[in-house]
Amino acid sequence: MADHLAPNVSLDLWFTPQELKGVGGMPGTVQGCRKTLAKLAAEHPDKVRQRKKTKAKEYHFSILPEPTRMHIYQQHRRRLESDPQMKRLRQMMDPRADIPLPDRLQAIIELERLEPGSARRLRAEGRIAVVDRFEEWRATANTYGPPAIMSEIATFCRMFNAGEFKFEQAVLDAMPKRNGKPWLTVKTLHRWVNNWRKHGLKGLLGDYGNRTGGSKIDRNEPLKREILRLIHNQPHINGKRILEYLRADHPDLAIVCARSIDRWIDRWKRDNKGGWVAHANPDGWKSKLMPAFGSQHEHIERLNQLWELDSTPGDWMLKDGRHSVIGCIDMYSRRLILHVSRTSTAAAVAAVLRKAILAWGVPEAVRTDNGRDYVSKQVTTLLHALEIEQLLCIPYASEEKGTIERAFQTMSHGILEHLPGFIGHNVGERQVIEARKSFAQRLANRDEVIEVDLDSTELQRILDDWCEHYYHRARHAGIGKTPLEMVAACRQPVRRITAEQERGLDMLLTELAGGATVGKKGIRHNNLYYIHPELALWIGQRVRIRYDDTDYGRLYVYSPDLEFICLAEAPEVTGISRQEVAIAAKAKAKKHIAEARKQVRELTRDMKKNIPEIVMEHRKKEAGNVVAMPQPSEPYETKELAEATRAADAKEQADAAQRPLTMPDPEPEQPPSRASKAAVLQMYEGDMNKRHAYFLSIEARIERHEFVTRAEREALEHYRQTDDYRVCDYVFKEGGLTLDLFGF
Repeated sequence: MADHLAPNVSLDLWFTPQELKGVGGMPGTVQGCRKTLAKLAAEHPDKVRQRKKTKAKEYHFSILPEPTRMHIYQQHRRRLESDPQMKRLRQMMDPRADIPLPDRLQAIIELERLEPGSARRLRAEGRIAVVDRFEEWRATANTYGPPAIMSEIATFCRMFNAGEFKFEQAVLDAMPKRNGKPWLTVKTLHRWVNNWRKHGLKGLLGDYGNRTGGSKIDRNEPLKREILRLIHNQPHINGKRILEYLRADHPDLAIVCARSIDRWIDRWKRDNKGGWVAHANPDGWKSKLMPAFGSQHEHIERLNQLWELDSTPGDWMLKDGRHSVIGCIDMYSRRLILHVSRTSTAAAVAAVLRKAILAWGVPEAVRTDNGRDYVSKQVTTLLHALEIEQLLCIPYASEEKGTIERAFQTMSHGILEHLPGFIGHNVGERQVIEARKSFAQRLANRDEVIEVDLDSTELQRILDDWCEHYYHRARHAGIGKTPLEMVAACRQPVRRITAEQERGLDMLLTELAGGATVGKKGIRHNNLYYIHPELALWIGQRVRIRYDDTDYGRLYVYSPDLEFICLAEAPEVTGISRQEVAIAAKAKAKKHIAEARKQVRELTRDMKKNIPEIVMEHRKKEAGNVVAMPQPSEPYETKELAEATRAADAKEQADAAQRPLTMPDPEPEQPPSRASKAAVLQMYEGDMNKRHAYFLSIEARIERHEFVTRAEREALEHYRQTDDYRVCDYVFKEGGLTLDLFGF
């Protein structure tokens, strides 16, 4: 059987089966205690409840068996008697037959609940000491009864006020005062003695304020619910506004004053601190009250395994405006790099990555938030090109990148607030600083404008020095070492960018401007045409380009698979000769066309027939193997049909009589007409060059004033507006292709 209770048992009159296991005759197992308590609570359902924030049930002291209750009481008594500070209470703790055991135990628990050193506990201990001394002094007197006790109280008060009794200074400080001296009146001591004799220790604890659940608001559930609804809807509302609302909308609930509402709200916020702070100030709850039992560094085992990046307003109004600070921290060594930027943009994030990669090496992964600057095409393309994994935090979950957040806080409180220009960590500090500066300026010169003594370049230098000479040499509590010591102790290899690869890294840092189509004049970007001989082979095709803001006269051109093609230039900016580039481009295009024609000839050398002829012969063979069976028929004739036949015979006889002996030359044969414009456009659709040759043949027939159908004219006009026409026209002219090569 257990001889003691869990430490938290002494804090309440409600106990769980786990806490009562083996106590005062209770079963020695949790399951046995649970069954016993369930039987005891069957007739008292109000004596069982669920413990807050747990699934366990707890049972009230009053339904426990008598041996268990006595055992709990004795445990409390022995605990108090073993405390040297409670020595004077030993005689007062004896059980009294006229005071129920739960009340005695409740008094002890309430005394223990009072915070040591608090005003209420000092007052209670002072009363206990005075009443204890009065009972000891009275035991030497031989008078009894009400008249005698009143004279004894008066005599004791006179002796106390004269300083004839020796008390500890804490007791004297807790006594009522008159003219700055401890002073007891007969009425006060009589009330204390009377309360002790009626209620025991509980009578000396005092009744300052309402007990929990005893106020008018606690007893009025509709009023309590309405106040809670208002403070959750408007966290900063006060009792005055709440009372005005109650009088206007719920006059039956306006039963307390505004000050009482304020006191109840303050007490409720203290009792529900966690939930209230999470509702009213989520960031403050995350910073101070959210459990942080885990560690973000638990699985970090080597340098550059994971970096964290984040941006924060730097609380700096510089000479060139307000700026932000972008930071990068190595989770293993806690090395830190800070970059000052006017705003947090993709280019600024890329600059921080470049600085960190060149200084520390290439990381395995980086953790960022979901901001536009961190998930931009420029940043994600850079990380993908370097094979760096990007881990994105949950939106609005700043605790997932708490290491860099803590580094920002160290920076802000450790150095920045001591430098000129700091405008405060919050609105209150900012107002104080601005008021102080304004007052100082008025003392010096009323008309002088307040200026900040730093620009972004100076601030960047200060931050670099602070990181290098202070932060990296300071011992961190989380790792027990300095960042420099962590780097020196690591023996694992680090992936680094060589000096030869640094130019390639800078190229990856340039902004990916997207895709573009190479035209006959080059690539059009920012109202300029960028040209290069290699682009002659990409006319009419899509390419990807990179653009450097510091060198707007050049474009870095890549294939759709990001293979480098060339560095295209704008002649108006870089001053290159457009004529030389054009000559080189034409030569490259002719060479390419010649190679293409050679390949075509090699492929078509063994073809004696064209595709339509082969298909037609195949169809004839298939048709020759199929013979249609004759169908039964019968003559069909109408009166109109018979008369029309007679008329046709008469016309034929008349023509034969008038036909001359020599036949004139026949009319020139007309070319076959096409069915429609759409049908013409579909001609040779699979072969771009032959299709272009076909439309050139139509143009030639028009120039020779030969017959051309309306559908062919419309199709030709449509084809002239397409990119295929412009590309093929350039290829035919530069490559010297003729119609006879394609059978036209």
